[in-house]
Amino acid sequence: MANRDAELLFPDGVRATFSKQNLEWIVTNNKGMQRALKDGVFRDLKKIPCAKETDSETGARMMIREDEVITVTYKDGSLFCQHKDGTKMHTNAQKDEIIIEKQGYASHVIKID
Repeated sequence: MANRDAELLFPDGVRATFSKQNLEWIVTNNKGMQRALKDGVFRDLKKIPCAKETDSETGARMMIREDEVITVTYKDGSLFCQHKDGTKMHTNAQKDEIIIEKQGYASHVIKID
């Protein structure tokens, strides 16, 4: 980021942000739980509210967090995640390929051996 802060986005909906001003990491897991790390000390933060729904026909499970992260887990085990900034990540059912897409950037395919 322009101010030297950092943000890590993961394909399962986990998000980690680093504030250079505060020298602190804040990690939000894929269920909305938050934890801060500063000077080697962890502290729990308030959970982000989440809404969950399962499609009765397809069996797909969708979760929308209040921080605008959306995940969809399909019946075959594949996963779709869209982060607040519009980054989309598709993980196949075998968990050996992740496709990352963001408007204005080249798509990337990560293959895991």
